[in-house]
This record gives sequence, C-alpha cells and structure tokens, in this order.
Amino acid sequence: MFDALSPTALARARVLLLPIGPITRTRFLHFVERLQAERIIRLGDVTADARPNRGMFSPLASPGGLILYDFSIALPPPSHLALSPFELFREPLVVIGIADGAEHPTLISRDPVSSQATQSRDPDFGPLLESLGDLQEQYSRALVHHVLLFDALLPNSDVPEGILAVPPKRTSKVTAMKTAVCDVTSLFLAELTTYAKSVQALPSVDSPGAVLASKGANGHLSWDGAQTGRPARRPGLYADSRDGSRSGSPHGASRNAHRMSMPVHLASQNAGVRETPGSRSDSPSGVKTPSSRNSDDVPGAKRAPGEGVAHSISSPGGMDPAREKVTVHGFGSGSLSERARNKGKGRIGLIIGQMYLLAGRWEDAIRELVESASTAKANSDHLWHAKALEYILVGLIMIAWVGLDFQVCILYIAFYRLVPPVPTADYR
Repeated sequence: MFDALSPTALARARVLLLPIGPITRTRFLHFVERLQAERIIRLGDVTADARPNRGMFSPLASPGGLILYDFSIALPPPSHLALSPFELFREPLVVIGIADGAEHPTLISRDPVSSQATQSRDPDFGPLLESLGDLQEQYSRALVHHVLLFDALLPNSDVPEGILAVPPKRTSKVTAMKTAVCDVTSLFLAELTTYAKSVQALPSVDSPGAVLASKGANGHLSWDGAQTGRPARRPGLYADSRDGSRSGSPHGASRNAHRMSMPVHLASQNAGVRETPGSRSDSPSGVKTPSSRNSDDVPGAKRAPGEGVAHSISSPGGMDPAREKVTVHGFGSGSLSERARNKGKGRIGLIIGQMYLLAGRWEDAIRELVESASTAKANSDHLWHAKALEYILVGLIMIAWVGLDFQVCILYIAFYRLVPPVPTADYR
C-alpha cells in the first residue's frame, strides 16, 4: 500500500475492499494482492461511460492521465471521515466486495471427467446480489458499489450488472485483472460527474470545524435535534447560507447576549422607566426577530464595524426610540451576503478541483484550484485558501512525476515576489 503520510496521498482515490459470502482469510488477502498490483490505471485504458451527462471527468479528455487507487480493507476512523469533502481523499468513494467463486457451487461446478471448472446451467446470483444490496445500504455515501467474483470461469456477458467475474490467475490473460479495475474506474468517473453536479448546486460548504461543532457531545445529534449525517452519496455537504445556522451554538449565544442591538436611551427620556431582562426584543416563542440578526448568522464571516448594529432615529414627536430602531444591513459588493456567496463559490471550486485531482486530470485540477485559491484569499477564507495551495502543490508534483511540462502558477510567482530570498552567509 501507499504511504499514508506521502504528499501524493491527496491524489489517491480510496477504495474499500470487503469480503462477500463464504471466503477464507487467506483467499481474501490473495485477491487483495491481485488488486494491489493494479493500483495505477492509465486513463487511456478506460472506456468512457456511454450514458448522457456523464462526461465531466471523461478519460478521453486526458488519455495520458493516471488514477491512483488506495486499496484498504478497513474503514477510516470517524475523525477522518468527518473531514470530507474538505479532504475528499479520506473517505472511500468506491466499495468493492470480494467473493470467492470456488465457494459458490451454484455458479461454478466441477466437471468430474476433465476436472475443469465449468459454468452451471442455472447460475444463481441471488446471494451475491443480496450482498451487493447490503453494501449499497450500509455504505450509501460511496459513489460506486461493485462485487468482484474471483476464480470464476464465467463470461461477463452472463453476469448481472454490479458483478464482475475475474478468471483464475493461472488460466487468465495478464490484463484480466487490469480490465476489471478499468471497468470499475469507468463507473467511478461517471458517478463522480453526478457528485460534482450536486456539489455545484449548493451555495456553500461548511468547514470541518463547523461540521464537528454542530454535533453533540457524542457526535449523534446537532443542536436543533436534526441528524448531522450527510445525505446518501453526498458526503459532508452543508449549505452555510441558511439564516441562523449558528445562532443556537453556545458561542453564538454568548455573543448575542452582549450585542448592542438596543438604542442608547438618554437619562431624561428614561426617567422612571426601567427595562426588565425579559422585555428585550426576543419573541415569546424563542425565535429571533429580524432586528436581532447580526453577522454571526453567516458562518466564517467577520463582523465589520457598524454592520448588524441597530441605531436609533430620533423623532420630533417624542416617540419611544425603542420602536424606531432600525437594523443596518449591507448591500452591494461589500456586503456580508455577497461575501458569503463568493466564499461559498471558492469552496465549491476547491471540491471540484479535488475531484479532478482524483480523476487523474491534474492540469484541469490546477486550473480550478488556482481560481478557488484566489477567491478564498480575496474573501479572507484562510483555511480553504491554505488547502487550495496544498492541492495545487500536489498537482504540480503529479505532473512532474509523469514528466510533463507545466507552467508555474502566477499565484506562486506573486508570493515569491512578496517574500525576499534569504541571504546566504559568506564563509570566505
């Protein structure tokens, strides 16, 4: 397996390998070793998916690209899974069930005359299809679910969808195992397109810290009682443009308790009138009124001076200033809402860049990541800006690894001009 601490770990698509049906540990590890030998797939060897609207990551666009798989037999810890899609490589996007054809007599029968494995007249794929359904239900966040039936002398034309027959190593061609992995790769690239389009439809994505903070002490429920689990096959996607998305957090409540949303009352106007703690602008039902909203309702946005603060307007009629308070909301390109939209656009672009990186389209990944890094920097989204720079560096390493020419991003050139070179000491 690859080194988990390698800089190129961010460019590997994680694949979870699980035993299906009756299979011994020795046989299972033997089949895993056969898969490990084909962990690098050239895009030129992958057949493009013929279904419509599946060509965003088509292998035909970059035949010289490579997909690096990280085959694993154990699910990552929850702390790693919670980082997706900020770090998409940590979550298994493909789940493969490994079955032993020798343990399924209804599919493979032994000819007593020739001692050769032959196909049964009435193959029963019911147990394998049932196991495949269990994988889809248990690991619903994965993009591809497939079953590889090893040591099976069956043509794939007679095998139902979702199952691939892999012949024994001694009787198969050298490219038999690679062909099976290429077929799975074709499905992976097609489903990755569907995933990317669903991400692009979102206004924004929360940072990993905000996702973890929204969970309870045991990580089961969020503060509003809703499940914090992701939708099926759409891991870790949260829109942070909802009103009051953080208003129920303890940190947000402490800041709201000290906000200056009430106008300043003069002593002459408030003589003999005292305000009780329960007479503030909070509604009886516990729902915040529009006058109590501030910049904390936008996750990750900083509060500018004067924004979200209510100001009193004096009237000649001597009305109660508390009834005349208004809340100043920003409009235009510098408003908080516009800033949140731009920040969300940069985060979505970073996730799309990760997908290009996992799909072996490194040049396209760098193009997306450079734009996302610029957007994140312009909106002071420091965490996502740093992550975009990291992915750009990984993309450059991958391009240099295959020996392709590339141009250094303008982003790095500008940074180099800002940082003067370190003078070297003269020992003469």
